[in-house]
Amino acid sequence: MDNVYKFMLFVCFVALLISSIDDYVGADNRYGGNDTEQTITGTRTFSGTTTISGTTTISGTTTISGAADFTKTVGKTRTTTTVDGATTFAVISDVHVVACTGVETINTITGGVAGQLLIIENTDTDCTFADDDAATAADAIDLVGTAANDVGAAKKLLILYYNGTDWWEVAESDN
Repeated sequence: MDNVYKFMLFVCFVALLISSIDDYVGADNRYGGNDTEQTITGTRTFSGTTTISGTTTISGTTTISGAADFTKTVGKTRTTTTVDGATTFAVISDVHVVACTGVETINTITGGVAGQLLIIENTDTDCTFADDDAATAADAIDLVGTAANDVGAAKKLLILYYNGTDWWEVAESDN
């Protein structure tokens, strides 16, 4: 009887240990594992090295103390955007190499994030960026000066800032 009692005590201990691990790690691997979607709710503190890969969405307030290394940030790669019969294009990085297939006038740029800087590198003279001084349209482009459209040129750079509503010209460079 003594051995049966010890064995049952051992089984209870293992079950308690597994339950504690599930509470910490999460039975659904919320904090790790190979799931494609991971959710963390509430406040979590991570110490040491924390690696996050894949698509990550952070909403609400995020605080990072100490050094942070973001090795995959928007803008490290140049995205080639071809405009063909359109008056807009969507931002998918912070650097766009823009080519137009014919004479095109771009009135808006969609997909910006408030505070984003966008570098546009023109490859030809076919792209014109329309100046909307009043910025009446969502995602409109407000260039420096009064109603002066920006006509592209090979190697020309246009740097814009997105305020959450429209784009403001920061700088322009004819190279």
